[in-house]
Amino acid sequence: MIIWSRWGIVVLLFFGLGVGLGFLVMALLGIHEKSGPVNGIFVGLGFILSAVALYFFNREVVQKHLDKPRQAVV
Repeated sequence: MIIWSRWGIVVLLFFGLGVGLGFLVMALLGIHEKSGPVNGIFVGLGFILSAVALYFFNREVVQKHLDKPRQAVV
């Protein structure tokens, strides 16, 4: 899990990405509301999309490259 590893700060970046994705999807669908429950639905959808992106980022980048075991003693 990325939250408990050294790379937990990345979660905050994906949190912001989720908010941005939610508003992007809302804009692409042509919905223009300043506030209300409709915004919450799309921000929630953005959070789901960013959670999926975070899963793949963790699996493909963090586990394979950043947290790769390194030899300490030669």
